[in-house]
Formats: sequence, C-alpha cells, structure tokens
Amino acid sequence: SNSRNGIDVDKLDYLVRDAMASFGSANLPGFNPLRIIEACRVLLRSSGEPEVCFQMKVAMDVNQVYALRAQLHRQVYQHHTVNAAELMVTDLLEAANPQFEFKGAHNLPTKLSSAASDPESFVLLTDSIIEAVGMSLQEGAGLERAEHLLHRLRSRHFYRPVGRPFSVDMRPRCANKKCGKSTNVT
Repeated sequence: SNSRNGIDVDKLDYLVRDAMASFGSANLPGFNPLRIIEACRVLLRSSGEPEVCFQMKVAMDVNQVYALRAQLHRQVYQHHTVNAAELMVTDLLEAANPQFEFKGAHNLPTKLSSAASDPESFVLLTDSIIEAVGMSLQEGAGLERAEHLLHRLRSRHFYRPVGRPFSVDMRPRCANKKCGKSTNVT
C-alpha cells in the first residue's frame, strides 16, 4: 500500500472491477490503470523511506481514481440498501452459526465463527456460503431465523433504516384523498 496517497494496484483493481460490475459498463472508468502503473516509480524520500511516485502526465488519471472512489462510496459501498443487505447477511450468518458447518481446512467440519480465526478455513469461504446455508435449512433444525432472513434477502425485503423517511402505501378505504398513493413518513 502507498501510505502517502493510498493508490496501489489492489485499489486500481477493485475500483475498476466494482465500477464495471456496478455501472454495467465494459469501458474503463475514466482512467487507464495500465497507464498509471507504467508512469509510477518507487523513489526514496529524503528520510530514506521508499515511496510510490507518479509522473505529472498521469495527474488527471490519478484525480479520476479519487473521483471514482468517491462515486463508488456514495452510490455503492455506503448506499442504504447495500448497508441494510450487509447487516442482514451478518445476522443470517450469526443465526446459522450454531447449527451450520462447512468443510473447512483439511475437510474438517468447521463453524462459521471458527473460520474467522482459522485462515486456512476462512479462505475457503465465498459468497456461495449464503446459498450453502440456504440448502442446509431443514424444518426443526434450529435455523428458523436464518431461513427467515434468507427469504427476506432473496425477496429484497431489507431492514428499514431507523430515523429516516420512508413511503407507506395507503389502504384503499382511507378517507384521505391520497389513498392508494405512497405517503412520505418522517
């Protein structure tokens, strides 16, 4: 990692990947990562510490990296729906933990909570763990809460933020003229 400006190949990689996945474009997002990489050098500071430096010709590209990062944080990483889904996934995994096991390191049965402190098991976890939990759900297995949360995730019934406005569909028998329309509640 480049401690002075935070730009490194990992950041360029995930920004391009996430922008292409989130915004549905096969085009590179306003900058050319290869151009930036080719125009950087590791130089020694006066203190003798190495530092990743960029040529002036890629200043606008580097600026676009920061702009894309800010855009992704606003529109994707910190989006209220993403945050709600993330909380639900966390709750689902916590609810499944007492009963659910997966093949961890050396094909041994491993609980999700144990994988957090076992790197060999942890690296085996992917997004497919959610589907694995879903396939393991059985009646009376003590996973009712996990099953409920998985159903809510799949049907996009995410947690509601507390203290934020939301819309409520009014009942048709309402005396208000706004019946049948959404009403903002604050």
